[in-house]
Amino acid sequence: MQVAARAVLCLLATTIMCVASDSYANSTEVDVFLPTLDRSPETIQLTGSIESAQHANIATMEAGSVSTLFVDVGTEVAKGDKLLQLNATLAKLELDQAKASLQAANIAKIEAERLLNEVVALSNRQSVAKTLIGERKANLANAQAEVIKQQAAVSLQQELIQRHTLYAPFSGIIAKREVDIGEWITPQNSVLTLVGQSNLRLVLDVPQEYYTQMIQQPHLSATVNADTLDSRAIEITVSRIVGVADPISRTFVVHVDLPNNNMATGDFITGMSATAKIHMASQKDTVWLPKSAIKQHPDGGSSIFAIESGIATRYLVDIIESHADKVAVTGLNGTEHIVVSGVELLKNGSSLTIKSTVGSAL
Repeated sequence: MQVAARAVLCLLATTIMCVASDSYANSTEVDVFLPTLDRSPETIQLTGSIESAQHANIATMEAGSVSTLFVDVGTEVAKGDKLLQLNATLAKLELDQAKASLQAANIAKIEAERLLNEVVALSNRQSVAKTLIGERKANLANAQAEVIKQQAAVSLQQELIQRHTLYAPFSGIIAKREVDIGEWITPQNSVLTLVGQSNLRLVLDVPQEYYTQMIQQPHLSATVNADTLDSRAIEITVSRIVGVADPISRTFVVHVDLPNNNMATGDFITGMSATAKIHMASQKDTVWLPKSAIKQHPDGGSSIFAIESGIATRYLVDIIESHADKVAVTGLNGTEHIVVSGVELLKNGSSLTIKSTVGSAL
């Protein structure tokens, strides 16, 4: 009996060793990374375009033939400067006619006053009918009205002549010229594009998921850099949040007004791209990992594998920043043992064996 029992025990021990050996053989050896949790203010980095608050496609207020161009592309102008002159010969002739009509109306008024004064003097001796006095008064009133009418006609023609000259509505630079001397233009034709050189702003398209968070923060600060060599970063406050989302891109617009003292140095010009880091009030738990820990999904998402009791467990993460060979992700608590080797071949529930352990990615 003792011999038989010993034989059974030996067989059982051999079986257990074989099973353990098979289990170890099916386990995948991996390198593990021990992350650290970085709790810092959330920052959104976006690239936008610099625009001018004053950007106008200018047209004349009258139709006519261009006789003089005072500017060209690149010309800097001040508010009120002449830009373009139309041929105003016909308008000037009509002004002369209006002035002549006004002169005639003034003469008629003087004559009407004289005639009225005559009958008033005669009426004092009771030798003039009252109806004649009434008639002379009516004639004077009519003459006075005619003078006012002709004065308005003269003012109208003077305004029409003034409209044959196009003036700069604000200070800026001529960005485009679409007309030349001798061309016939109408008020529907845009002839010049004028862009202001002050009151510039950076226009950013922000993902819609940040809208509620942004409008709840009264003073959003941002660090702005022009995308040029040797550009200097400036700290500035977000000026306005446009509460309308684009239904296609699912983004809303944020304006950052740029200080005018940076215009003189040439740091910013209209149409230039610039990068802004918007500093949010909230804090986000960020974990830095080696890029080798990230498994990319066909749909654009990302995940990592952590080893828990020798088993691979998948975690979905969001990549918020990338530097060289490391990335910052959210979705982890910083206590996981992250697999950093062979992640493309792993599946949720795979058996793992730790081959080596490394420290922080930073």
